Amino acid sequence: MLINNRIFITLSYLLFLTHIGFGQTITYNFDVSSYDLSYEIDADKKIFKSVQNIFIKNASSNALDRINFLLHPELFIDDIVIQNAQDENLPVKSWETVGTTKVFKNELQIVEVQTKKIIAPGQQLKFHLEYHLQSESFKDSSQIPDNTLELVISPKVSYAIGPNTGHNAIFNRNIMAPFQLRIKYPDGNLCCVPGTFLSSEKVEDCIIETYNSKIPNIPTFSCATYEKTVRKIGDITFEYYLYPGQSFVEQMATIPAQFVQLYTSFFGDIGTDTFRFGNIGAPDAKILSLENKGNTIYLADLLTRYYTVEDGVKDMFNGFIAHELFHNWNIFSINWVGQLTDWFEEGGANFIASWASEKVISKDFGISGRIHFTSAYAGDQGTPGYNANATLVSVSKENSGDPELMLIYYYGALVWEQLRQKIGDEDLFAGLGDFFKKYRFKTVTYKDFLQCLQAKTSVNVEEYLNQWVKHNAIIDLSISNVSIQKKDDFYSNEVEILVDSDRDYDLLTSIGYKTSLEGEMQMINLHTIKKGVHKISFQSKEEPVFIQIDPGCRIPQINLDNNIWSL
Repeated sequence: MLINNRIFITLSYLLFLTHIGFGQTITYNFDVSSYDLSYEIDADKKIFKSVQNIFIKNASSNALDRINFLLHPELFIDDIVIQNAQDENLPVKSWETVGTTKVFKNELQIVEVQTKKIIAPGQQLKFHLEYHLQSESFKDSSQIPDNTLELVISPKVSYAIGPNTGHNAIFNRNIMAPFQLRIKYPDGNLCCVPGTFLSSEKVEDCIIETYNSKIPNIPTFSCATYEKTVRKIGDITFEYYLYPGQSFVEQMATIPAQFVQLYTSFFGDIGTDTFRFGNIGAPDAKILSLENKGNTIYLADLLTRYYTVEDGVKDMFNGFIAHELFHNWNIFSINWVGQLTDWFEEGGANFIASWASEKVISKDFGISGRIHFTSAYAGDQGTPGYNANATLVSVSKENSGDPELMLIYYYGALVWEQLRQKIGDEDLFAGLGDFFKKYRFKTVTYKDFLQCLQAKTSVNVEEYLNQWVKHNAIIDLSISNVSIQKKDDFYSNEVEILVDSDRDYDLLTSIGYKTSLEGEMQMINLHTIKKGVHKISFQSKEEPVFIQIDPGCRIPQINLDNNIWSL
């Protein structure tokens, strides 16, 4: 079943909102190398507190006597202790809130810590932080927000899953680092935490669990009176943490399992044996949002609650999960730095999701994804991506507006699709497979990516991609004329196609035609390298009644209304 266009685009817009950030520019001087954290949650007793040991390094070239970090504004700092690599205390002169800023639409306090001794460039420190949530900041069941990226502590559900909610001290835009996390919560609840489960013990009326992540990640959690369902499919375990009363549907595990198996077969085994899916947000809220934390994916309640009851929700779930699961490969097993990072991470995940949907679900499902990518880029939401003030080679999600985000997520996905058409499935996925296997858990650049693809094809990959990543393509394909003549026992057909574009592009797609409206579409390859009029001739035994250009929606067009001719 094809996803309803309006619904999918709205949800896709919400999907990328879970990844973006807005706010004033802040100078960060410290990098995080690892976390050792503990949380204690008991909303009924108005308890939420944390003890955090964050290992940081002065990443600037200057000697410093102060450390700035961001924290949720309703968290009260109880203690700060700073130690050097020899576990010697670095005396703290003072700490205070010096302002606020918005990060990922969350208002955070800016805390400045002054030290009595200078912190040398490159010096490593253990930053010990203790805080608690003030009692007036706990929420009741009616106050759980629709925004799933907030810090929420309530008797109904508690969670902090957004990348910048401020439940962890934020020292840098890149807050991913290996972690160990202990979480204490009332018996009768369950917690959904990313990473590897290490241990669990019961202490009086509480449970204490320990998790770790050896790869860079963001420590997050959700805690509620979940009903937990576990399925083991092959060597992979899938855990679902759903709100009480929700029905678990087997396809919620079997379809993601097929995505994982597909990604593993092409891109290699990343060593993850458990994937978790946890509901967050207000129960029964009609909003959509997802957040990936490696082997744990948090979902707004709608995607699981209405999986089988509301039209399109199952398809949305599958499409979004395909995207989020792939982040375990292109974000959590690869550290891409420098230009085209966002294109690789988000445009790449959308492209892979449509490709995986073709493989696992149906060809039409994959096409429907690309239709939505094109519609979004063309401005069906009122923000055409081709109006972005940056190009793919220079754009960043940070502080971007809607056109830039449309460029990254949707135009970016179609650039991948054109690359696929240019070098072919076999060479593209062989090159990607080599790339992911060669650089697993390493830092890479665009140059490394190009080298792996170039080794598989005679096409100049960098030159081909330059036309897309250095320009925001404005392309409109249309069928300007159709001529059909019967000759003996066959029809001689000529289709005149207009490529109206801002420059010449090397375009690869197809023309499809039907000789009956109920019949199967017949495909003819179409490859153009110049804008202007192109004529395509073909013969058919029966008269064509329907002709469509780019039926697989593989080109980032700005208008889909003139792609069809019918008798």
